[in-house]
Amino acid sequence: MEIKVGDWVKSYSQGIWRAERKIENFYETRRSSNEPRTKSNRIIIISKRLVNDKWKTSFSVESCSLGFIQALSFEEQNTLNEFIRNNEKIMKDFEKFNKSLDLVLSFSFSIDDHIKTDFESYVNQLFSNKVEKGLTSDEIIEIIEKSKLNKYANKNPRNKTIQFISVNQEIEDSEFIYKNIIS
Repeated sequence: MEIKVGDWVKSYSQGIWRAERKIENFYETRRSSNEPRTKSNRIIIISKRLVNDKWKTSFSVESCSLGFIQALSFEEQNTLNEFIRNNEKIMKDFEKFNKSLDLVLSFSFSIDDHIKTDFESYVNQLFSNKVEKGLTSDEIIEIIEKSKLNKYANKNPRNKTIQFISVNQEIEDSEFIYKNIIS
């Protein structure tokens, strides 16, 4: 099914949604440089909900695979057209509604007790000047693998996490760009 930005659809969650953005031809996120670097064959649709399944105003934002998206039936499209005609204020509010849908990339570590207190400052030192400019997952992996964090990665029990945030799923050259960090 071909979905275009601006199409009214049914999404993964109940209600009537409008396709706001289509993300395709992007690299899958890796967690290690040993994993293959592959372009995704998935298409992600970011959509904004106008009403729930009871036709009550219910603004929200979500993303899901194109496979979960369905076109509206003829009857649903007619009901929607009538709703839009009869609810000018709601439609103006809907157009103004803007909520970021961020992508979070997490890395967990098993840090020794004697260095737990230094973890956050070390992470800030490693990434502070770099992440503000934007990093890809491969750049993040390279920094981790070249640092002393690497020996604590992918071990149990996991007791420390670093989260990198791609605000509104920003993409540049087919790569998600991460500009915020939480440790």
